[in-house]
Amino acid sequence: MGSRMKPAEGAMTLAEMKEFASFSSSTQRYIRRSLDIGLDRDDAMTRWSRDVVEAASIRAQARLYRALPAIREIVPDDSGLDAIEPFLAPLMTLVAFDLGQGRLTSFSALRFLYERLIGAEVRPWLPS
Repeated sequence: MGSRMKPAEGAMTLAEMKEFASFSSSTQRYIRRSLDIGLDRDDAMTRWSRDVVEAASIRAQARLYRALPAIREIVPDDSGLDAIEPFLAPLMTLVAFDLGQGRLTSFSALRFLYERLIGAEVRPWLPS
């Protein structure tokens, strides 16, 4: 027997698809590339690199994204300063890189990417 999604899961998936479709094609491409790198899917260099500049960007992104597993483990569940600092410093390094690439042109695109890279619990900690 096949498994079926609950109605709420299906509605959420549809909402996420609509949100992703609302982004520009360059933003969609950057999010897909970032997810391939951040979630260790496929060979991002082969799939996404169109020239030497983009290849260098992918290498830099892959190097920075190596911090993702550690960041995922320390997402604060409260606002205690002792938990925030070790989390925010590496998170802001990644966010600064991604924003510096000029492809995430809205907060919703940034949030969309980071909720998938780290998890929905990252939302309160993202710069807006």
